[in-house]
Amino acid sequence: MDAHFPIRHQSAKVVVVVMTTKQREASKIKRLRQLGIDLAKEVFQIHGVDEYGKAVLWKQLKRKNMTNSLRIWNLV
Repeated sequence: MDAHFPIRHQSAKVVVVVMTTKQREASKIKRLRQLGIDLAKEVFQIHGVDEYGKAVLWKQLKRKNMTNSLRIWNLV
């Protein structure tokens, strides 16, 4: 099957961006404008939104991992 596309589409370039999990996390953190933390005894819920109010980060962290995770994300 041969598809016929208009001339303007035949020269279009397709760019594929492949990101690792760490790169995606870093991208989310850079867009972060507000961070909410639901504190509990053992498990914390983290919720972050960008400048448009869109959720870009939501995590569940155990108490023992909380400070380490915030340091890795450069939030402390």
